[in-house]
Parts: sequence; C-alpha cells; structure tokens
Amino acid sequence: MYLRKKAKELEPGGYKALRYSVNLFVSRHKDTLVASLDRDDGKVFLQDIAKISSSLGKSPSNHGKSLDELLSASEGRSDTITVMTQKRIWAHVKGLMNWIMYEGHLETNPFQTVRFEGKEDGKSYAVPEDQEVVRLLAYVTDRRLKALMLRCLLTGMRMGEALGLFREDIVLKGNLGAFATIRPNRLRKLKTTAAEREVPLH
Repeated sequence: MYLRKKAKELEPGGYKALRYSVNLFVSRHKDTLVASLDRDDGKVFLQDIAKISSSLGKSPSNHGKSLDELLSASEGRSDTITVMTQKRIWAHVKGLMNWIMYEGHLETNPFQTVRFEGKEDGKSYAVPEDQEVVRLLAYVTDRRLKALMLRCLLTGMRMGEALGLFREDIVLKGNLGAFATIRPNRLRKLKTTAAEREVPLH
C-alpha cells in the first residue's frame, strides 16, 4: 500500500530508490509483527546496510535480492555503499515507519530516535583539467555526439536532459540570449521536480 501511494507521488528515479530501500527492510522483517519492531531492529539494519558492496547494485543478477543475500555476497569486499546512500535508505525506511504510525498500526515510530552516525566525506566530483577535456573530445569522432558533449560541458546539463530537448524548449530572451527550458516532456521525465529549470546556452 505504501509503495502504491508513493508511486503516484514520486518521479521514476525517486520511486526506484524508495522501493529498493523499503524492499531491503521488508526482506529482513517480512515475518515480523510491526508492533514488535523496536530501536534495536533499526540500529541493526543501519549497521548492516553499511556493509553492502556498492558494486552489487550495478549487476542485474542482484536485483530483488534480500538484505541477507546482499550481505553474504558483500563478504570480503571493501567497496561499500556511500554514507549518502546509507542515509537515503535510512530516510526511506523511517518514512515507511512514519506512514505505518499515521495509519494507526503503531503508537510511535521506534526508529525516530535512532541516530544516523555515518559521516559524509564531502568529496565532490573531480573537475577535469582543460587538457583532459581536449583529449576526451579528440577521441569522439561522431559529430553529433561531440556537439552533445560540448553542450553538456558548457551548460552543466545532464546527457538525458540535453537529449530530451525539443525545439519549443529553446527560448530567446532578447539581449540575455538563448535559454533551454528543462522540464518533463513526452520523451522523458526528470529525476526530481527540483531538476526543472532554465539553463543559459553558451
């Protein structure tokens, strides 16, 4: 019921992350009465998701696996999911528990007082040097692909956003120049509603 409700509210990318998080939690507690869940269950879940290998999620063979199956496959690996991903999973699970409480199946959310202790390292994506960009573009022989890469490089648009533009999405604003309107259309939806914006074209 919760997933069906959220499917109507979220964009595909956000819903996919929510469904993954909820399914991880449910795979561990599918035979547990909701009323019997306590803080310790939340703390153990938090400790366990921190052990999941980041490379497992990229393989289609791991889609739909339970938390315990993923933990087993992660043994001996050092490439764990990022703190940001752990935090997102935990926020989705707490959201599920809040909904269960609001529906009247719990008096309080037992996970509300479980503190997320992970510290984000704050690393940002490395910005390529000019010569690295020149070398990258030199490898691309397709004229259309090179034009697309340059557009993304000079505007900050994602590839999917640039590919999904229609002629009517390009707006002229007098002496301010041309702008690309990034919005959902018949080709694609945006990852989040916050991605909707106007981008000045170089």
